[in-house]
Amino acid sequence: MMAQTITSTDFERMFRFAPGTLPGFIQEELSKIDTSYHQADAAELAEYILRFLQQIEKPWLVRNKAENLAAFEKGWSENYQKMVTDGISLNALKPGYFRGNKFLRYDNGLIVPANQQLEFDLFKIARYCVFDKYLRNAEAVVELGCGSCQNLLMLAEFFKNIKIFGADWTQASIKTADFLAKKLNRDIVGFHLDMLEPQKTFSFPPARRCSPSTPLSSWDAAMRQSSSTSLRPSHPSSYITSRLSSCLLKTISWISWQSVTSINAIIFKATCRACMNLRNGELLR
Repeated sequence: MMAQTITSTDFERMFRFAPGTLPGFIQEELSKIDTSYHQADAAELAEYILRFLQQIEKPWLVRNKAENLAAFEKGWSENYQKMVTDGISLNALKPGYFRGNKFLRYDNGLIVPANQQLEFDLFKIARYCVFDKYLRNAEAVVELGCGSCQNLLMLAEFFKNIKIFGADWTQASIKTADFLAKKLNRDIVGFHLDMLEPQKTFSFPPARRCSPSTPLSSWDAAMRQSSSTSLRPSHPSSYITSRLSSCLLKTISWISWQSVTSINAIIFKATCRACMNLRNGELLR
């Protein structure tokens, strides 16, 4: 079968960079990855479908809230311990569910990558693209569902002066964010937010130049009134257009509004097990 590769040109197309303008740092990171693949043939497609059907039968696909919280607490605690033991790194904070896959959905098709970690590797490059394209002018970034806090570390490495907030329902996530703040000497704050039963209002942690307590019901109206147009994504469907639940269900969602202190706050959500779910299905997982 003819081998193909995912190149910087593909990322420019998927993230709507002008040709030849993908930042050099992202190109360098992409060059370190084996992106070669071939299109799945009929037998491989049948194998993939069979695997999918078998997964549906697994009893652990259905968990109640307590079971789900316990599972995430355990997983993020493992990442925390690995970070403390081995040192701060993206690998230490890599979620355990990225185990490697034979197959990957990409560009409206199914591919078989030579690198079974390609899903995670592309996800990393996709996040760098989002950071560069949409968060360059942000003074503060809040991640809802920060999980292992890998995104917080990536943001801290990508932006040297930005204020970073991570919200999650696990104590392990808050502890990890606090550890990163202390060891990196950065303005990183973790705070608790139950995303299945969110409080009607919440405040960002005190002593930070961010938006004050904001009723969730007013987010959509505030977004529509935002004067910050340069940070808007290409497709309106990427915006959070209803309550917090909409934000949490989208693969990548962001919203900007103008706070009373004239600080642009970006709500950024990138914790689902996906690279990017663009409206036209160019990059899917």
